[in-house]
Amino acid sequence: MNYQDYSVQQFIEDPYFREWVYRPNQTSNQFWQQWLTQHPEKQPEVVQARSVLLSVQFKEYSVSEEEKDQVWRQIRQQRSVSLPPTTQSISSPDSSLTKRWPWAVGIAASLVLLMVAYLGWERSTETIYTAEYGTARTILLSDQSTVELNANSSLRVSSHWDEQREVWLEGEAFFDIQHQENRTGERIPFIVHTNELSVRVVGTEFNVLSRRGETQVGLHSGKVNLALDNEASTLAMQPGDWVAYSKEDQQLIQDQLAPASYTAWRNQRFWFDNHRLSEIATMIHDYYGLEVVLSSPELGQRTFSGQFPADRLDLMLEAIQATLAVQVDRTNQTIHIKEKEE
Repeated sequence: MNYQDYSVQQFIEDPYFREWVYRPNQTSNQFWQQWLTQHPEKQPEVVQARSVLLSVQFKEYSVSEEEKDQVWRQIRQQRSVSLPPTTQSISSPDSSLTKRWPWAVGIAASLVLLMVAYLGWERSTETIYTAEYGTARTILLSDQSTVELNANSSLRVSSHWDEQREVWLEGEAFFDIQHQENRTGERIPFIVHTNELSVRVVGTEFNVLSRRGETQVGLHSGKVNLALDNEASTLAMQPGDWVAYSKEDQQLIQDQLAPASYTAWRNQRFWFDNHRLSEIATMIHDYYGLEVVLSSPELGQRTFSGQFPADRLDLMLEAIQATLAVQVDRTNQTIHIKEKEE
């Protein structure tokens, strides 16, 4: 496929590109990362097309047999009013309908399509917010709660917001939740869903990171309850608590961390405190969209500390090179880190 000549509109219309945006997998991720490395000049078009697709992404919905039967019952009721009394009733939409009333087939198909479109629209009125690589954005929700989205993150807001405040996070965000009560004076909870767990709060400040089958939650103030998807029990967190849960090994780690260590991104900064180089490589990829290649697994175990502004990646790489005695080379969208040559 000659993607180097594609416009934003052509990327949006391309089936393989849309499949990658909506349902990425290892193969498609590898293809597009390699292609962007070879064609860095096309990154603005790719980023814009991806942003447009994510902003109009709808929740998929399949019509049940019961809903289909309901549509056919409505069709038969309409036909029974307009057809002569001698006309036999049709018990199912079989081939006899096509032979006797060809016009009815067109009407039935139109009604079914309209009903399917309506049902799909009714269930897909979610609001989706995204933050692209290298940028963060602040979202003000209708209840006056604020959400700060880190780079390369997305937030889906429930279509039934008035009934229950629920959002779904992919990536990282800092939440400042306002108290809200219903008509009877009961507090309405705020629920953040990730692929691994749910965070339930009534009013507090906390940070959530959800990527690659792992969720990390850091509580700044207030109180939250964590509910693992595969367990009925919940874990209550207090200010200063930091919890990480991995879906792969089913392990939950709890610790006490200074909030500044995991919310430095809100001030457009990176904060490393004995972070492994492999972790730093992942953070660079998540924030900038760059591929970081380490020459060996052992190299990834080396630790590094420091604070750097997010807009000075060059300073960070220079410090890593000098401190860890490694060689750092950057080519377009790829950063190679290897042992320093003598």
